[in-house]
Amino acid sequence: MKAAFLGPAASELAERLCGEGLEVEPVPASAAEVWVVDAALPEACRLAAEASVPVVWAVSSRSRELCHQARRLGVWGVIAREDDPGEIALLLESASRCRDLLRRVESLEKALRDRKTIERAKGWLMDRYGYKEREAFSRLRRMAMEARRPLVEVAEMVRGKTGKGN
Repeated sequence: MKAAFLGPAASELAERLCGEGLEVEPVPASAAEVWVVDAALPEACRLAAEASVPVVWAVSSRSRELCHQARRLGVWGVIAREDDPGEIALLLESASRCRDLLRRVESLEKALRDRKTIERAKGWLMDRYGYKEREAFSRLRRMAMEARRPLVEVAEMVRGKTGKGN
């Protein structure tokens, strides 16, 4: 698993995990599946809020207040110096897997929204012009190919969602 370790406490943790022979590969932030950020860094809160990957805070010792702050910011976990290296690696791997699942869910939700848009446009064409379902879809597909636009964009135009055509 590829992780970026940002800050002194995080770097210390990286050395410890690699020294234990765990499958954690330190990489630059741009290539990481997970960021391990030293919670003491001034930019730790901003990084947690803006990151496109899961952020785990590294701390010298865990406190209730720090854990509440991490939860509010969407930090995936807080790991302390005394935590078991195997458990730390498991947390990092879980954060990475959750990120992958969330991306998949977002992709599926978009596909479902697109399909609904296309189905509504087909229905509108069927109601308006008396087309059969197959013919309505063929017309949408032909319009998309002629316009060199994605099918869902043409469906939105047919339905008037983009202010074009009705």
